[in-house]
Amino acid sequence: MRTICKLLYVSSVSCLVCKALFLDFKMASKLDADIEELRSRTEEATLFRSERFVCCPWKPFQRPNLKNLAKWKFFTKNNSGIPDDQELDRVLKVHEVDTTKICNAAKDKIQVTWIGHATVLVQFDGITILSDPVFLNYCGPNALTAYRRYRKAACEIKDILVLDAVIISHNHYDHLEKDAVREIASKFPHVKWFVALKQKDWIVDQGASAENVHEFNWWEEQSIRFSKEDFTFVCTPTQHWCARLPTVDDNKVLWCSWVIKGPTKSYYFAGDTGYYDKLFQAIGNKYGPFDLAAIPIGAYEPRYITEYQHVDPEEAVKIHQDLKSKQSVGMHWGTFELTNEFFAEPPQKVEEEMKKKDLSPNKFISLCHGETWCVGDERQEPPFMTYKPKGENSKM
Repeated sequence: MRTICKLLYVSSVSCLVCKALFLDFKMASKLDADIEELRSRTEEATLFRSERFVCCPWKPFQRPNLKNLAKWKFFTKNNSGIPDDQELDRVLKVHEVDTTKICNAAKDKIQVTWIGHATVLVQFDGITILSDPVFLNYCGPNALTAYRRYRKAACEIKDILVLDAVIISHNHYDHLEKDAVREIASKFPHVKWFVALKQKDWIVDQGASAENVHEFNWWEEQSIRFSKEDFTFVCTPTQHWCARLPTVDDNKVLWCSWVIKGPTKSYYFAGDTGYYDKLFQAIGNKYGPFDLAAIPIGAYEPRYITEYQHVDPEEAVKIHQDLKSKQSVGMHWGTFELTNEFFAEPPQKVEEEMKKKDLSPNKFISLCHGETWCVGDERQEPPFMTYKPKGENSKM
């Protein structure tokens, strides 16, 4: 009788194991099918049409027309409410970058420094990665027609003492600065550059060594060795576009986000993007979970101008969830007055959305300019998290 019971028990356990394996196989097959469907659709975007890349193969993509641009510039209220420098220094202070901390980053942790906008310095597994380098006090083809900073870069390139890799999401002026590329290429000739299709020549023209510039198509990945460790870089799609000279070079180069997987940690840099659920779910399912994700949270009002190319805080939180990010930091805010939302609203709205979804607000934070933070460490809440427009009650 005991033998029969044992056989029945083993049989039932075997059935459960087989069922679990079948379900895992079924889920894996569906995941692979979803990713392959998205991959095949996004491949269309990397095919030239009249020598230009396709913006958005998964849904109609509408760039703002002249009528909407005029409506925005002349008839839409600007709620940015940027105060004077004295008040900004109190609320949105630019901290001096801690070079000692950066030079002595713990190899077994992730450390992140926000230099400003989308320029982020991330360190893990012994590698130091800089994203979308912009350091001048303006972004644009020249100082006269450019967007000017209301918060300076937290450091200059001369203050960066260690650097292994630079990742570029796209060529808009607020994400890619010619002078910065030239200075980095001169100071760090060994640095490896990671760019999407058709951007390599431009980077090389600024002084980078051709063998150190790695150019990728969407979904392409490559293993690169840094300090005796292998890191996988993956170029992933975003919903955006490219141009340095509007109408002249629109979409002649590709835009992207980046997945970097090290021996023990992983990092996702979103660059600039609108929201498409299946895209970010596919990235999260294939490459997640991520130990850190840098996600844009600002430059979103009015939505009739920005919705296809910039996420708002609600969508940023959705990306955080889609990616299965363990920890996210907000970027693409608090630096240039690009759009009309109140300047301190983006991180506050992110916190609200996290709470609405019963998620810990500490898992999606925004740093101060120049702040270096080791993921998991305690930190004080910055003043901008409770700062309100004039006329509203504020808890300071």
